[in-house]
This record gives sequence, C-alpha cells and structure tokens, in this order.
Amino acid sequence: MNENIIKGKWTEIKGEIQKAWGNLSHDEIEKNKANLTSIAGLIQQKYGTAQEEVKTRLHEIVARFSDEMEARVEKDPGVQAHLARATEKTDQVKAALKN
Repeated sequence: MNENIIKGKWTEIKGEIQKAWGNLSHDEIEKNKANLTSIAGLIQQKYGTAQEEVKTRLHEIVARFSDEMEARVEKDPGVQAHLARATEKTDQVKAALKN
C-alpha cells in the first residue's frame, strides 16, 4: 500500500473504515493513525474477523483512493509536465552515474 496515499487521504480512509467497522471509535482509529497493520489488529480483536479478510478489505478501501488519485494525476497537465521533468532528470542522473 502506498503510504503517501494513506497519509494524504487519511480523513476519507478513516471514514470508510468507520463505515465498514462501526464499532471502532474515532479515538481508536486516530490512536493508530494511518497504521493499517495496527488498525487490522484492532479490528481482529473487536470483531474476531480473520486477519486475511481484514487486510483484504483495508486494501480495497485504500486502493479505491489510490485509483482515484491516479485518475486525477492523469487528467492534470501540470502534474504530467512535472512528472516528465522529474523523469528526465532521473534519466540524466542515471546516465551520469554510469560514466
């Protein structure tokens, strides 16, 4: 899972976690902020749900936000230009290191 997506979209992801597992309090989720492993353990304790099932559901939630962000990036010409420049610079550095 992309940690940057989790941190950047934490409020929305947290809301989805609370929808999926309503017995988790806001404080419990915040205490484990953006640490999906800890949140998965908390869900297992409260619900008795299998670890793989919890992880799968959490991955689905985060993936939905990841796909949404990627779609936004693809549509934004400014971001595309920035990525092109960054890729070009990376290629230049790689070439310089080979010499």
